[in-house]
Amino acid sequence: MKTKKLRSHIITCAITAILSATCAFVAFYQNSWGKWRKNSALSNCLPLPPPIGCAEHYSLREILDGRDTDFAWLCFLSGLISVSSFAACVYVLFGEETPIPGLERHVLKKPMLVSFLLVGILNVLTCLISTFRINIMTTLQRRQGLFLVSGLIPVNSLSFYLSVLAGLLALVGSWIMNMVTFDDAEVRQRLSKTVKQHMARNLMYPDDKRSTKMVTFSSMPSDMEERAAEICVKAVMQFGLEEDIAENIKQTFEAQYGPTWHCAVGANFGSAVHHRINEYIEVSMPQISVLIFRCDEPRTSDLDQTSDSTSPDFR
Repeated sequence: MKTKKLRSHIITCAITAILSATCAFVAFYQNSWGKWRKNSALSNCLPLPPPIGCAEHYSLREILDGRDTDFAWLCFLSGLISVSSFAACVYVLFGEETPIPGLERHVLKKPMLVSFLLVGILNVLTCLISTFRINIMTTLQRRQGLFLVSGLIPVNSLSFYLSVLAGLLALVGSWIMNMVTFDDAEVRQRLSKTVKQHMARNLMYPDDKRSTKMVTFSSMPSDMEERAAEICVKAVMQFGLEEDIAENIKQTFEAQYGPTWHCAVGANFGSAVHHRINEYIEVSMPQISVLIFRCDEPRTSDLDQTSDSTSPDFR
C-alpha cells in the first residue's frame, strides 16, 4: 500500500492537473488576449463610437482578431496534456484495484513529470507569442495616430491571465511530482538477477587438495562478505545434512541482518534468482557450495535487470 504522504502528493498533482486543464480550455474558448483601455490621465475625448470615443464600454474591442490568435491552439494542446496527467494520477491512486497488465505505477512518474513541464512551457510560449503580437498590432495601429490621440493603451485580457495561471499550476505539479517516490521503484532499483552454476571447490579444482574456502561470487560489502564466510564454515562443520546447513545459515543471517534471506547448499547445482544488488554471495568449500541472497518480491520491471555469470569470479 502507498503511504499517506505519497497519496497526498498524487492527489495534489491530480488537482493541479485538472485546474491547469480547465484554465487552458477556458483561455482557448474565450480567445481574448488583449484589449484597449482608456488612459484616465488623458482627458481627450473624441465624439466617436467605442473604443475610440468616451462611451461607457470603450474597452470591449479586442486588439487581436481571430486570424491573429492561431497560437491559442498551443493552449488547447496544453489542456489535453494536463488531462492525460490527471488520468495518470487517477491510475496511480486506484491502479492497485484495477491494474493494467505490463504498466506499473512507478513507470508513470517520469512521463507525468515531463508532461507537467511541457504544459508549463506551452503556456509560457503562448503568453510570449500573444505579448509579441499585441506589441506588433499596437505599434501598427498607433502609427495611425487615432489611438494615441484618444489615450488608449493595450492591456492583457482574460485568456492571457488564464494561460499564466495554467502554466504556474503545471510547474507546481511538476515540483510536487519530482518529490514523489514509489515503493515499487525502490524495489526495482535494488533488485538484480544472477544466473550461475555453483560447484564445490574440489569439483572445480580436482587437483588442488587444500581445504580452504573460496568466495567465488559476491556483491556484498567486504565486512559482510567475511561474516558470511564465517557463518558458512561454522554451519558446515556443525551439521552433516545439506538442508540443516541451509536452515542454520538462513536463521543466522536473519538474526543478524533481518528478513528475508534464502540459502541453497549442494555440491553441484545451478541457480537463477532475483536479489538485492549488494546482498548476494557464493562460498565454495572443498565438498560443498553455499549460495546466500536476500530479495523482495520481484516485479515485472525487474525481469530485464539480468547479470549472467556462467563462470565464477574467483577472489
